[in-house]
Amino acid sequence: MRQRAVETGVLGVREETPTVRSIRVPRPPALRWVAGQHASVGLATPAGVERRLLSIASSPLRDEMWFASARGSSTFKRAFFALAEGGSVQVAAPEGDFVLDPDAASHVLLTEGIGVTAALGILEYAMDARLPQRFALVYAAADPREFVFADRIDALAAARPGWSVVYTVTEPKEHDLAWPEFGGRVGRIDADLVSTVAPPDGRTTYYASGPRKTVERLRETLLSLDVPEARIRQEVFLGY
Repeated sequence: MRQRAVETGVLGVREETPTVRSIRVPRPPALRWVAGQHASVGLATPAGVERRLLSIASSPLRDEMWFASARGSSTFKRAFFALAEGGSVQVAAPEGDFVLDPDAASHVLLTEGIGVTAALGILEYAMDARLPQRFALVYAAADPREFVFADRIDALAAARPGWSVVYTVTEPKEHDLAWPEFGGRVGRIDADLVSTVAPPDGRTTYYASGPRKTVERLRETLLSLDVPEARIRQEVFLGY
């Protein structure tokens, strides 16, 4: 059951990429959630309070909640991009079943675009809880400038040398030709990449998050590698 919405202040606003902005809010003491879940976020608009579901891009063991949104023309997105430090939002949580499989020996998160928010919440929790399992993140973006929360992801990977993080650019432009020199990959997340990062072994659970078409394609890729349905978890991000 969804918890009652709580109004909370905005601690900070950050331009993550040319098209994505994030906000930080203090964690309301009454709110509880599981890493990977999303919250109902309410924003004041000229037509009243509008609510949308946003993944919580932070660990439930921390004192702050992070949210992010891509730029858009909807009333909600315009209100999100108008937020400033000292503003306020309404937050209710938890919801969603995009959470860690307790029976998995390792976890592989496959994500594209803004879908990384759910994956980051899981990775940050795994760090805070000192989970012993192996984690890997494969993160795709159309443009190398559009990797959201890359600094936070890189900090987690640096603190856990056994974890793997792979960035891949799906639509490199001519000005991005130097991208591979920085350790990145070009191309979509496909069966070859998944097999290289974490070959299916019957004990690994895979988590696919991003736009609907991306999640459907990732699911088909995993099924082609004989990953059982029970080892695939999905989180579809809808436009709003």
